[in-house]
Amino acid sequence: MPPILSVLPVLWLLLFLSSAFGGTSRPINAKTEGGTCQVKQAAGDSGERIYVLSNGLITAKVSAESGRLISLEDRDGNPYLKIGVLDCNWVDAGGKSVFSTPKDGEARIVTNDGNVVSVESLFTPKEDDIPCTVTIRYTVVEGVPGIYAETRFHHAANTPAFTLEQLRFCFFANADFALFGRTSVRHQRLPSIKALDESICMQPKEAMWMSNSVIDCKYDWALASAERGAYGVHSENRGLWLLEATQEYVNGGPEKQSLSLHPTRSPLAAPVLLAMFHSRHFQDGVLSMLKIPTAEEWSKTFGPVLLLVTKGPPEAQWEEAIKQQKLESEKWPYPWEPESHRGSVSGRVTTVGGAPLAGIQVLLADAVQAPVAPVECAQFVGKKAWFAATTNDEGNFQFEKVLPGDYTLYAWKDGLWESARRDGIVVPEGGGSIDALIFPESAPGRCLWQIGIPDRDGHEFFRGDGLRHFGRHLSYRKDFPDGLTFDVRKDNSRTQWNWAMLPVPQSSGTCKPSVWKVVFGGEENKAGRILLTVSLATSSSGPKPLIFRLNGTEIARLPLRSDTALWFGATRGNAQIYRFSADASLLRSDENTLSIENPNTDVFNGVVWDALKMERMP
Repeated sequence: MPPILSVLPVLWLLLFLSSAFGGTSRPINAKTEGGTCQVKQAAGDSGERIYVLSNGLITAKVSAESGRLISLEDRDGNPYLKIGVLDCNWVDAGGKSVFSTPKDGEARIVTNDGNVVSVESLFTPKEDDIPCTVTIRYTVVEGVPGIYAETRFHHAANTPAFTLEQLRFCFFANADFALFGRTSVRHQRLPSIKALDESICMQPKEAMWMSNSVIDCKYDWALASAERGAYGVHSENRGLWLLEATQEYVNGGPEKQSLSLHPTRSPLAAPVLLAMFHSRHFQDGVLSMLKIPTAEEWSKTFGPVLLLVTKGPPEAQWEEAIKQQKLESEKWPYPWEPESHRGSVSGRVTTVGGAPLAGIQVLLADAVQAPVAPVECAQFVGKKAWFAATTNDEGNFQFEKVLPGDYTLYAWKDGLWESARRDGIVVPEGGGSIDALIFPESAPGRCLWQIGIPDRDGHEFFRGDGLRHFGRHLSYRKDFPDGLTFDVRKDNSRTQWNWAMLPVPQSSGTCKPSVWKVVFGGEENKAGRILLTVSLATSSSGPKPLIFRLNGTEIARLPLRSDTALWFGATRGNAQIYRFSADASLLRSDENTLSIENPNTDVFNGVVWDALKMERMP
């Protein structure tokens, strides 16, 4: 059996790019119906077998053995792509991290009817390969100026366990036309290869200080699930776009952030479009990894995504990409894909008393087993497809085009501290309904003060504008050199509560611990308990926990979990919620102070705030 994902050195891509594919094409399998789609076979100069797919609008070449997309041209022969490759990072049962790319596959033509042509390469595992059968498929459809790409992983029961860290298609565009990058939230000229090569790497290394004093960070191009759909690169007259009809196969649920595109330095020297299927970006580095045990049989299809070519003025190209993405979404699931027996699933969310709850975000996904709140678990779904909806004024919701299977239902709402889940939901073929989900109520208490809104984002605080902006942490030393004091009775969190709490950088290059103080009014009655609720939009791991003290007495320690969102200047990432109880006798009758100490000394050891609340409990 041929090996699947062989571990290759970093130079694998450079060597491949240096290969020239030529040879004479010949038709394979006569078309059985009308249409212009066709597939031919060709032999490259190196002897590698390739497929040539075309539909009169584009022509694409695919390596039969490696599953790589070798080239993509429009009808005039203009090249858009250097190469497209499936990139996989995984961890074996012994804890070894492996970087893999497909090699030595068994190729076949799946469909060739004139209206649709599909080819796929099958990779069967051997020793030191990821223990999955992997399929890479490319499809060209009549009337669509682009090519679809997808991959399917299958892990058989009683085969070695593994953990999936990252899975993505990387499509490297030709740099001669890829001058601008565009997403739903960003549109700007990409730095030149020369400027990138002359730049200085910062911390983290993905951020580069350019010679014109501009910072370029590829994570500024990341997108949340709701922001995706269409993104790409273009010149004044040509463009290459990645279109996603759905996000159901991407890990992390509807609030997940992933890379979309970014420029690359030499030797690649080409902007890359990324179809991110599974990643740890902007999430807990441990909980976000997909663990498949030895005994589990698991299959999942990632994609298809559409790589679209456009011509014309820039704005017209963007409009065409948006229009095509909407068409793709309407066509989903694609008619040339295997029958999946999907259906609608309806349900209702109510209060404990039976009243309907509107505006509740609901998610149908795999069951995440972690000792955290339901809304936190929802961030780590990804073993199977997920489906999202929002309740209407009557508390009703409906998921569309749901695959049959076993699911967990998650529910939450911006502004509410609680969240809910129900395990053991079975969706039959064709869909069905779910019994009403009862949303939990917060424990009764009297709020002494609250800072922020519990929505898993620090956007409402000082310097919180914009979901992602690398470099905003550099202002902390100037803004709050001696920490921060916030009086809840008079201060404004929009201007006086920073989006993140970090160690304070010093001129020597080191950092000193940071201390914040929350000042609030006195309490005469000191009987009972107080409850401190701390909701974080994200955190970056540090060796020491945050320390909370009420009027000088320690009441809580909060360990910092691993997440890179803070490194990349994001106001949200791995959301977390904590509750700490303390004796109300610690309160004073005149004035009270809650101090928060971050004793760490690395510039990125800290937290992004979501909301804090202190209550008197009965």
